[in-house]
Amino acid sequence: MTFGKDPTLNRVDYIVSKQTDATVVKRPGTINGQQFLIEDCRGTNVFVLDQCTSVQIDECHGCTIFIGPCTASLFVRNCSNSTLVCLVQQFRTRDCVNMDIALFSTTAPIIESSAKLRIRPFASAYMGLQHQLDAAKFNVVHHIQVEEWHIVMECVDVLSKLPPQVLADVGYVEDSSIVPLVLGLPARVPDKVVFVCVSTGNSEVARQLATHATVDTGGNHETTPKLIQTRQFRVSPVQAKTLFGKQAASHIKVRQDTKRHRKQSKP
Repeated sequence: MTFGKDPTLNRVDYIVSKQTDATVVKRPGTINGQQFLIEDCRGTNVFVLDQCTSVQIDECHGCTIFIGPCTASLFVRNCSNSTLVCLVQQFRTRDCVNMDIALFSTTAPIIESSAKLRIRPFASAYMGLQHQLDAAKFNVVHHIQVEEWHIVMECVDVLSKLPPQVLADVGYVEDSSIVPLVLGLPARVPDKVVFVCVSTGNSEVARQLATHATVDTGGNHETTPKLIQTRQFRVSPVQAKTLFGKQAASHIKVRQDTKRHRKQSKP
């Protein structure tokens, strides 16, 4: 990996290499959008609680790894028996086996030559995560699922691996995520599905709806809403007619008016 030509950067600060039974924590504000490399580690806990660009994880076995908002690709190679929690623009694995992965990805994951990957939705939070997501320009509603792989809902055990002082400082929690908990198409119940379309200008409304959809209704599994899929997409005139019927023209007009307003607002 290349770390640019900034003379103020110390490569050692962005690499975790050849660690055994260690715990490494990169707190918010210490990475600031740089690349990060984790390699040749055994039984080690690595927490990158900050925004970064490309991340590479090689030859890590029996490890627990957390990666904050990654604005490029996260590439995992030749890893085994590990837990990985991450928010990424692109997720790739090659030659990995027996891993628990809690994932948020804005593009379709690429999984090659790997086996026994248990993938679940990202469901964590810590102080500063929302700011990092905004800086990375992540839309938490736009989440691409891994439908063809084994989706499980049990939590990943990351909380217990953080040192108590770090845990208190950053406020890391599990099952209380600002990212909507999306269950995927396997959780869909036929004839009991509601489609909700929210315009781009109402992104906060979309987030609130997504959060409300995951609220437990008193422990009754059958009546608790399930968020199946969230996606940001551009609606074509044909799609608008299919989705909105007679009201399609008004939806298209609103979108066109919004575009004109944005152009006129530019200096």
